[in-house]
Amino acid sequence: MHRYTGNESICIRTRLRAGGSELRRHAAPVWFSAGSADTFAEQLRVTSLALADADVIPDTVAIADVLASAQVACYFGGPAPSETNDGHKIAVQLVREVDEPAAWTLHWYCNDTEISATAFERLVGHFGVLLESALTAPEAPLGELSMLTAAELRQLAEWTSTEAANPEGTVIDLLERCAARLPHASAVVGPWGELSYGELARRVTHLAGQLRTAGVTRGTNVGVLMRRSPGLYIAILAVMKAGGAYVPLDPDHPPQRIATVLDDSSASLLITDGAPGSHLCSGVSLMQVDAGGTAKVPLSGPCTLEGPARDDVAYVIYTSGTTGLPKGIQVPHRALANLLWHFDNEIGLREEDTVGGITTVAFDMSVLELFLPLVRGSRLALLSRETATDGLALRDALTEYSISFMQATPMTWRMLIDADWQGDSRFTAVCGGETTPPDLAEQIRQRVGTAWNCYGPTETTVWSTSHRIQGPASPIPVGRPIANTVLRVLDRNGQLVPIGLPGELYIGGAGVACGYLGKPDLTAQRFLLDRHDTGPHRKFYRTGDIARWTESGELEYLGRTDRQVKVRGYRLELEEIEAVLNLDPRVRHGVVDVRENGSGDQQLVGYIVPVEPGEPELREITARLNRLLPDYMIPRPLMALPEIPLSANGKVLRKQLPSPQETRRPPMVQSYESELEERLAKIWAEVLAVECVLPEDNFFDLGGTSLLAQRVAARVREEFHVRLRMSALLQHPTVPTLAQILKGRARLV
Repeated sequence: MHRYTGNESICIRTRLRAGGSELRRHAAPVWFSAGSADTFAEQLRVTSLALADADVIPDTVAIADVLASAQVACYFGGPAPSETNDGHKIAVQLVREVDEPAAWTLHWYCNDTEISATAFERLVGHFGVLLESALTAPEAPLGELSMLTAAELRQLAEWTSTEAANPEGTVIDLLERCAARLPHASAVVGPWGELSYGELARRVTHLAGQLRTAGVTRGTNVGVLMRRSPGLYIAILAVMKAGGAYVPLDPDHPPQRIATVLDDSSASLLITDGAPGSHLCSGVSLMQVDAGGTAKVPLSGPCTLEGPARDDVAYVIYTSGTTGLPKGIQVPHRALANLLWHFDNEIGLREEDTVGGITTVAFDMSVLELFLPLVRGSRLALLSRETATDGLALRDALTEYSISFMQATPMTWRMLIDADWQGDSRFTAVCGGETTPPDLAEQIRQRVGTAWNCYGPTETTVWSTSHRIQGPASPIPVGRPIANTVLRVLDRNGQLVPIGLPGELYIGGAGVACGYLGKPDLTAQRFLLDRHDTGPHRKFYRTGDIARWTESGELEYLGRTDRQVKVRGYRLELEEIEAVLNLDPRVRHGVVDVRENGSGDQQLVGYIVPVEPGEPELREITARLNRLLPDYMIPRPLMALPEIPLSANGKVLRKQLPSPQETRRPPMVQSYESELEERLAKIWAEVLAVECVLPEDNFFDLGGTSLLAQRVAARVREEFHVRLRMSALLQHPTVPTLAQILKGRARLV
């Protein structure tokens, strides 16, 4: 039970013979402690003493409560347990053999309504292996004893046997092959026009030469801060062709955040089109590149462009960190090539396919979008941020550019479906970035030819597992490992966990990143050598994710071992947001938590205890956060409390933190100036699932997201016969300001 549950306090219900053949009239609970470092010999002694004192039950403990907490029932002699095992899932009976008094037989019973026959047989097998291991090495720690049967070890090895021919070359090799084979074929398209593969390769080579002239060589980190255009794509490829690693930056992030990333990455150069924030990046040389990928920098003369090696770093992408600062993950070309090779084989893109490019380059999902078309000479449709975040605009773009492959987070897929996207039987959809709800998976599947649910941390190169969605299921598995990827589900002692039991997921193989830039201690904590393998891919990333193997050999995601969360597809460390919040001089104590919003998605909620009594300046505190953190890291709403609920040892009691609705009190009189405003406020309240919306309330401070904004737009179109773009809500986030732009256009009927 200790090895199965991880609990160190175990309660077993027993019935013992007393004196002669009479059976005790009550069941006796036996408590014992089982630590992973304890030896079997010591545990045997302690358990023997516990059995001798089985009659003694503390007066303060109700016997019914004690028995209800028992994990297993154990019977020494006496009649067999009842069909229900006295309410327990499992019961064991130890019986002395009549013909051979020195021999004992252990009989196992299970409640078949609580545990499957397969799982029960596996448990009995585990007990046998564990007992044999303990008898062979009684002085070994319990946590190190073998438990899995030989058959189960073979099964797990088979499920994670994904070794395949290692793909040769890099992204740059793929580009050059396409340019040679398909020089006139369309490579990248968007609202600005299109570029052929031949022209794309020519511009990449020219800019790469200019980067070499500027000092970029192998091992150089180069920041890329540009709006979504051909120039962005050309700049990224040119950095890699010059031998450097690109550091993607989002122009919509706060300038302070951009400067922090550039400083941490030790970037020697920043490529920019004059996007906001570039002027604040002191200490970094700037190279101005226009939307066509042209830099006004003369070449010093002919230069040799050898291109990157497979073990060189391709990109450094930043994710949230627990210290209050983001951390950079170095991903090599070999890992990127393996990702592309797998999905090319799995999905099978053709030259006539078009890949939808909708993800900010600062998010690692963008990597597959940008480079997968280069494998077969497919086309990339690079869409603007405005289009990618507006369901109606995205729906129209899928048709306009004949997009046949797209990956997105669950929120984006919901937004698209809410916009009445009907799909296409030739379409391939990938959903990932956070847990895919079963109802959404089924809605996607019914609209496309092929639908996939994918999982993977940035540290193992975008996606590490994939599951083809072929019918209704709950929950949706994250699937099997992609090519050249090894998965281990381990317990706290580093031992393999049996099929069906939860453990922490470790990922190894060709996709594992080099580590965290400039953080050797953190790298050593998270990137470990696999004790179960001595092969070429021994380095494993410790994900912190809880998972288990299903009976069908697929992985099921269960949650986290820490406070890391996924919001809108982004992986966030709540500690980073709290660290920034608590640096505000107006905040005595700040806490950030995750709650479900009106659309069923996760949203960040902030709680503060202000330094000064009275009404805190919540808008000013939020404005400061906006200057320091990306939009997806801003807690909305931000709520003031007299105190943060704490336990006796000072830990935050998160379950006692109020929901946003609990602290909102509607005023006695709503002060709206028109029927239009009143009806808009009602729409907002219903979509946001709040009791009321005040004139001064900001839509996004109430927990509004792009998906909920899409639903507001749909209701406005239905009630007022006006098409409302997403950008309108961003620019006019209160009811009165939104009503002002609708005035004269809305039909009040």
